[in-house]
Amino acid sequence: MALDAQNITRSKKDQEHIKKEAKILIGGNNTTSSLRTYVNNAYKSIKKREEQNTSVLFKSTNIDNDLFTCEESQLGEAPKKVSKTSAHEIKVYRGDNNLFFMKPFNQSSREYQKNIDNGIAEVVYAQIWRYLIGERASESRLVTKNGNIIGICSKGLKGFTEYGKMTNQDKLDTKGLISILVFVYLLMEDDFHIFNYGQMSFENDKDKYFGKIDHDYIVDKWNILSKDSTKFKISELSKVLKSKNLASFINLLSANSRFNPASGNDFMLRAAHTARAKMSSRKKTTTSRSQAAFFRSNLATRDNVNEFDKTINTIKQRCNNLENDLSKPLKKQLANFKGKYPGVKTDKAEQILTFFIQRMQTLKNELN
Repeated sequence: MALDAQNITRSKKDQEHIKKEAKILIGGNNTTSSLRTYVNNAYKSIKKREEQNTSVLFKSTNIDNDLFTCEESQLGEAPKKVSKTSAHEIKVYRGDNNLFFMKPFNQSSREYQKNIDNGIAEVVYAQIWRYLIGERASESRLVTKNGNIIGICSKGLKGFTEYGKMTNQDKLDTKGLISILVFVYLLMEDDFHIFNYGQMSFENDKDKYFGKIDHDYIVDKWNILSKDSTKFKISELSKVLKSKNLASFINLLSANSRFNPASGNDFMLRAAHTARAKMSSRKKTTTSRSQAAFFRSNLATRDNVNEFDKTINTIKQRCNNLENDLSKPLKKQLANFKGKYPGVKTDKAEQILTFFIQRMQTLKNELN
């Protein structure tokens, strides 16, 4: 009996202690020893870290003067060899802290003027990307020498590793792919293969982020892509963004784009790329089924869902005043460029700018 009474007494004491602790938590004790305060502080710390991480993803770049051209002498050490791993001959220049990749224009070629016209359009398209994701998108500039335009260059992203060369763990540890995928659809990028995006870093930032390079495909195919009303429909994009359903967006992207990390390319295309890689120095750029399966199996993470939500909010904010923030500055730059190089046609550059300003504005209006 004495033992039973002792157990009852201990039980009552335990119950009183539990009630007391519960009352502290429910009542909002703000002492530093309170579990509620600890949880509160931990939550705030996590939220602050998440906000800092996502702010880097959408940090826009300023549209400065003279951003369309640069002198060859500014690129750094002249290349000792030429890279032929892409569809074009590429000269690689090594600056103090950067690499520059230049596609030279043959001034005696009949295509010379067309290459310049397309080049200025590519510069504008790259700036639209940088308006949305900042320095996670590579910058394009026309290269001049002795007053002549001799090529177009792209500034390399810091520590860039192509997606096709990343390990699965690298992919999991790298932030920012979801936002780029949304803008791939919005900006109708139909050449988003595994060597045109990958891991990069920023100065004094230990985290790794996804970045995008190579903006020339849409310029080369502009007459086709701009008139294709069957792909990349804004009405479909706004529908999935309003639903905030990440999986539905990925399915929509897969149904519209030639390349993306969520869907493996079909057998015939993969076979053709394999054969091309064996017969030349060109890379095999197709997405394998195993790569797509890995991406989809790791899609529904908290970080990805948060980034998807943040991307939707960024579109609404960034597209609030497109005329003043993007359109007018780029049109001013185009006018300055035409004054300096009157023989260059900027029609395609102007079409691309107007087209995507309207497209972004339409999406913003539909989201509201």
